[in-house]
Amino acid sequence: MIHGAMLQGFEWYLIADGKHWQRLYKEAKNLHKAGFTAIWLPPAYKGNGGINDTG
Repeated sequence: MIHGAMLQGFEWYLIADGKHWQRLYKEAKNLHKAGFTAIWLPPAYKGNGGINDTG
């Protein structure tokens, strides 16, 4: 494959439940079927503001 489609796998206001990566994992096959060949993953930590920090 020469060209792919990358999905941004995060946004500013994610639910602060610590399960975002699990949700992405569960949806990986569906995302691939939809044409995505890569996922830009969020960092594995939050900012100085704690669990509700937007990054």
